[in-house]
Amino acid sequence: MMLPKGVKVIGKKYTIQSDDQLMRDGLASGLCKPWQTEIRIADGELDPQQARDCLIHEIFHAIFSETALTIDFKEDDDEEKIVRRMATTWLAVMRDKDNSSVMKYLQAPD
Repeated sequence: MMLPKGVKVIGKKYTIQSDDQLMRDGLASGLCKPWQTEIRIADGELDPQQARDCLIHEIFHAIFSETALTIDFKEDDDEEKIVRRMATTWLAVMRDKDNSSVMKYLQAPD
């Protein structure tokens, strides 16, 4: 499945792009650049589950930035620990078939 082209985080449109240099350059499997409203995901290096987890992970970094939580966590390591755990867990919650009614409820129009 193709990556989506973008995501809105608190009204800001972030572009989502695949990047074949991320893992080659030894950076990471994903990268969020809030100052450029951009998310990059390693191209061709991740299986579909890893790519989804990575995308949610980077969206959580965007949420941290847009809500100024980055100010509360002075150490990059603190933010990374929280984002890693929350993103992986949220992906599992969203994809669990037993939670389909919850997902429909959350996505229902007002």
